[in-house]
Amino acid sequence: MKPLRVVAMNVVVLLALALTAELVFGEWIGNSVGRLAVPRNVKVVVSAASLYPGGGEFLYRRDAMGFRGPGVDLARVDILTIGGSTTNQLYLPEEATWQAVLEQSLRQSGHDVTVANAGIDGQSTAGMIA
Repeated sequence: MKPLRVVAMNVVVLLALALTAELVFGEWIGNSVGRLAVPRNVKVVVSAASLYPGGGEFLYRRDAMGFRGPGVDLARVDILTIGGSTTNQLYLPEEATWQAVLEQSLRQSGHDVTVANAGIDGQSTAGMIA
């Protein structure tokens, strides 16, 4: 009887720890398991004034599909960029991201391309693949 009691106590402690972790970190048990938390339909004013000289306030946007910017026509996407914070570039205005600079440079060279920014901060390699 004593071994069964020890196992039961360990299960109770494990469940209490899991519940505490869920309350602290959130969404482990909820409907985000196995899914990416891609921000969609986001419009936020971001200030980069304290980060670098000339940095000011600008509008950070993500469209309904989760791409950075005002909206991307999926049929026109020629180059898709994926990655973490160095792809998302939260603290740069849209026109200063490397995707915008690349698209502008290619267009000036006579290549009519559309570059879509699918960068998401804080993703692992598994998250990028997903």
